[in-house]
Amino acid sequence: MSVERVDIEQAGSPWHEEHLSRYFFIGDKVKDKTILDIACGTGFGTELLIERGASRVYAADVADEAIEICTRRLQKFDKSRYECHKQDGTAMSYPDGVFDMVVSFETIEHIARYDLFVNEIHRVLKPGGLLVLSTPNALITNPQNGIPQNPFHVYEFTPTELRDLLSKHFTIQLAAGQHVIYTYGVAPFLPSFNREKLSPKEKINFLYWRTALRLPVFLRNAAHRLFFSGPFYPTVEQYTFLPQKLDTAHVQYYICQK
Repeated sequence: MSVERVDIEQAGSPWHEEHLSRYFFIGDKVKDKTILDIACGTGFGTELLIERGASRVYAADVADEAIEICTRRLQKFDKSRYECHKQDGTAMSYPDGVFDMVVSFETIEHIARYDLFVNEIHRVLKPGGLLVLSTPNALITNPQNGIPQNPFHVYEFTPTELRDLLSKHFTIQLAAGQHVIYTYGVAPFLPSFNREKLSPKEKINFLYWRTALRLPVFLRNAAHRLFFSGPFYPTVEQYTFLPQKLDTAHVQYYICQK
């Protein structure tokens, strides 16, 4: 497995909310559940799962540094609510059928033996348990001769490829693309942004966005609130997960049942 550790919590970055929105979207499904957050990173998503009422969350990552940071982050909760473990996702130490839900966001593209990874997730899930998974959409990221442009990624899937892989083990309840709501305006920071396909109104919004980007953070947030009633970058509530966006969004998102 190749490890990509990006500081998505830095001030002014859009990626914290973009990643956290994947956890936020399943907030109504986690109450009283025992959940594995595999490749938990620094644990800000794990934190949200606990806050949304999960009975116990197991935060697991292959990197020692991530586990250390995650452990410090979660110390504010009762110790009965979480555990942090170093784990290889292709050979996990957990018993069979122990989790109600496995969350795997932006992970499978880092793993050469992704078939073993999916097998392991299936093994540790209870019958009827849910897998919630996201990964880049190769139709947008456009690997060259099958090789991802991101050097940390081993393989990036098209939606068809990923559906075929997941459906060998799971019933797919949702196959969706992650994007932003229409009222946000244009989103040039997203890899799926295509300037050539903008409408005349969207082209005007793009010129505004590009100009606002040069402003200090507090000024561009103020300007965006004036025109679009929200901060410059989207909040977790402004990301959508829609089946009709599956082929055109930068990230594909699945909810699957064992």
